[in-house]
Amino acid sequence: MPSTNATRTVRTARFILFLASGLFALGVAVQMFLAGLALFIDSTRWTAHSNFASYIGLIPVLLLLLTFPARMPGKTKVKCILLIVLTIGIFITAMLSGKIGWISAAHPVMALGLFFNSILILRESRE
Repeated sequence: MPSTNATRTVRTARFILFLASGLFALGVAVQMFLAGLALFIDSTRWTAHSNFASYIGLIPVLLLLLTFPARMPGKTKVKCILLIVLTIGIFITAMLSGKIGWISAAHPVMALGLFFNSILILRESRE
């Protein structure tokens, strides 16, 4: 039977994972809203979209680190690694959009992947 402290640590880590993945999903949704605002309403809002990314960009690393004390299964760790890869891809497509042409069109698709994977991690952290 696991010790009470270990069980408490796992539950605490899962709760923090739950909160962080929810925060990340919310952050991605805000990013999509800011992009839509800049695209359809006021193009000066691109700065807000660009700046906000720096606030949420490291959350996937935190999520991956939390999967260990939370004793999450390997599939959750893989989803966190995918979030990290997609986040790097998002930054690359944003910075090099003028140089990589049509590949930069993957930017919003990657954002959808970020959102849905963070929701899956959120759900798995509650189990």
